[in-house]
Amino acid sequence: MKKKTRTQTYSGQRPVRLHINSVLLLALMLFLVGGSAAVVLYAVFRPDSLPVLPLKLLAVLFCGLCLLVLGFYIFAVYLPTRRLNAALHQITDGDFDHLLSEEGITELSGMAGEFNSVLLSVRQIINNEYNSKLLKKRAELNALQSQINPHFLYNTIDSIRGQALVDGSKPIADIAKALASIFRYCIDAPDNLVTVQEELQHVVNYFSIQQFRFHNRFRLATDFEEQNSDLRSCYLPRLTLQPLVENAIAHGLEPKTGPGMVRIKLRASRSRLIITVEDDGIGIEAAQLERINNALLVSDKKLLDGSPKKTSGNRCALLNVNERIRITFGEAYGVRLYSTYGVGTQCEIVLPMISVNPEYNS
Repeated sequence: MKKKTRTQTYSGQRPVRLHINSVLLLALMLFLVGGSAAVVLYAVFRPDSLPVLPLKLLAVLFCGLCLLVLGFYIFAVYLPTRRLNAALHQITDGDFDHLLSEEGITELSGMAGEFNSVLLSVRQIINNEYNSKLLKKRAELNALQSQINPHFLYNTIDSIRGQALVDGSKPIADIAKALASIFRYCIDAPDNLVTVQEELQHVVNYFSIQQFRFHNRFRLATDFEEQNSDLRSCYLPRLTLQPLVENAIAHGLEPKTGPGMVRIKLRASRSRLIITVEDDGIGIEAAQLERINNALLVSDKKLLDGSPKKTSGNRCALLNVNERIRITFGEAYGVRLYSTYGVGTQCEIVLPMISVNPEYNS
């Protein structure tokens, strides 16, 4: 079982402080010790003409200052060093919970701040790695659960399609064929990454069912840059586009009166593949749009709690796509929404340009 860590906030920005160098402090202490010894020796071997009382007072003063500096050195240098050493031993034992106090006037307080920064960075990396592995394990479990006898579904759908062809109902046969392809794409393939062309074909199958449902009220279009026709051979996570097209229909086109359009655009920008799924639906209000983009930025579904239940539930698919992209490729990539209320919505997906499946080369 993973040990729970306490939630601690740390800005990483420390105020500028004037630190006393511990080496100079040690040199001052040695100077006082030497001075005290010199005064004592001089008092012992002094000429008889000199009074002894001032020398004794001077020796006591030197000794007092020496003890004062020694005590200060112990509290300001020795004990913080021991705490830093103990913290390093705790890290070797796998304990990343304890931060060092940054109070003090020596340079060790600055070292404590740098130590805390490194410790929190390591803790964040470990947590991200743990969460990534946990999500992958859950995905694998869900995939295994969904693969329970999928051929029964295929065979059933094929039987429906065959009967529809016998009865002369080609639309029903086409829908059954598209539905079988969707099942096969979602369940039967093991690869996490697929080509853009494969993902687009899955979207076409999905959209054909929606056209049947809404009596051809909606249309799907794809725009590709002619000079970059090879973009369709780039790789992206499976089921990236279809949930976004589903959102476009559910939130943009379905509430709209009259026909609607979903358009998918591909373009390249340096080493990145940018895919845009846009619709000419009702759009998103500014406050709701900001709330969704904030949730996408931090991958936090709780930020959608202020949304209507139906809307927030469907938006979870959008967050799921964004989170899978960031887990697979890093936080520099993901999903962002742009929308004008009453005009339409654009969903922009930023991915790395990958032309060879890394799953086959790992």
